[in-house]
Amino acid sequence: MLREEYDLLVVGGGPGGSTAALVGAREGLKVLLVDKRQEIGTPVRCAEALGFEQLEPYIAVDDRWIAAWIDAFRIVGPSGKSVRVPPTSPTAVVERKIFDRELANEAARAGATVRAMTRVTDVIRQDGYVVGAKMISLGREMEVRAKITIAADGAESQIGRWAGMKTTPRLEEYYSAAQYLLGGIRLEDPRECQYHVGNEVAPGGYAWVFPKGPDKANVGLVITLTHEKHGRSAQEYLNAFVERLYPEASILTMNLGGIPVGGTLKDIVGDGIMLVGDAAHQAEPVTGGGINLAMFAGDMAAKVAATAIRSGDWSRKKLEAYPAAWNKEHGRAVGAMAKARQIVLKFEDKRYDKLVDLAADLPLDKMSATDIILAVLRHDPSLLLYARGFIIPGI
Repeated sequence: MLREEYDLLVVGGGPGGSTAALVGAREGLKVLLVDKRQEIGTPVRCAEALGFEQLEPYIAVDDRWIAAWIDAFRIVGPSGKSVRVPPTSPTAVVERKIFDRELANEAARAGATVRAMTRVTDVIRQDGYVVGAKMISLGREMEVRAKITIAADGAESQIGRWAGMKTTPRLEEYYSAAQYLLGGIRLEDPRECQYHVGNEVAPGGYAWVFPKGPDKANVGLVITLTHEKHGRSAQEYLNAFVERLYPEASILTMNLGGIPVGGTLKDIVGDGIMLVGDAAHQAEPVTGGGINLAMFAGDMAAKVAATAIRSGDWSRKKLEAYPAAWNKEHGRAVGAMAKARQIVLKFEDKRYDKLVDLAADLPLDKMSATDIILAVLRHDPSLLLYARGFIIPGI
């Protein structure tokens, strides 16, 4: 049975929300984590690749949710030329429907109450503060009060908007995404993730092939929403890509959606409320990947919430410690990548191929991301014309 009052209410059972609930419970808070879906972890809304370097504080690696370990990423240019890039940390393609559920269960083990099939219908506001939410849980309408609410309800987040926060990105700051889980295919290397770039493949974005075994893979792509508005849809581009690479494939699942990639929102806290993950637009702007970033954000938000609750002050001013921590650790890099994405949007196919050729001659396994960027600029100074105002992290 749900209580009528908690210290922390977390809306959304994805990686960011479950991490916030887990850390909040470990901090000694009374936590309620709710998710509108019948089953946490479904439907899968990403390519499911995950770096494991920062997972240890939250969840132990479990073979049950490992679909394929990854030895390399291959970037394929428009002409078919490619470069092989080693991962910077142990990486795998996971089964998100299992991973997400187990992460939520870690929160439950730590003392949080977790409830699926619970849809929030509005926030409760009092004296300018968000003080909880109205919801329908297992068919029962109810109100739950909370000192702080964390909105981790994804790219289509409504919680922030109901709280009066501006969360809608401009069209050019949004990826339109389509993905199939393909079966019955032949993969040249089932331990290699592929990225395909080029304006014929995915204008303003990229396509991917992420293995989930020897004969199965997530195959999808993202394009900018402005391209979709004026041309073919992401699914139409995906159909053409699949027909070219895997014409005999079976489509086992299909997912369509959107990803905000314009960089973190300016305002991610208010009086009694915090935004986490895609709800805060904390995805990596070039690739749209956001699992690890959402988990980092959930951790930061929960720790700030615990400090605020112990102090008896959960005003916006007090909660600003969360965006301050986020910006210090990740904000500059995310902002720089948002600018890098704007540069890539201007590329012609011949420039993609030139960059692939340059990268092929670099010792990528011994270089940081900043080293790679500097080396490419040294070989191709004309990129600076694309990069007006671009700031490289750490320089």
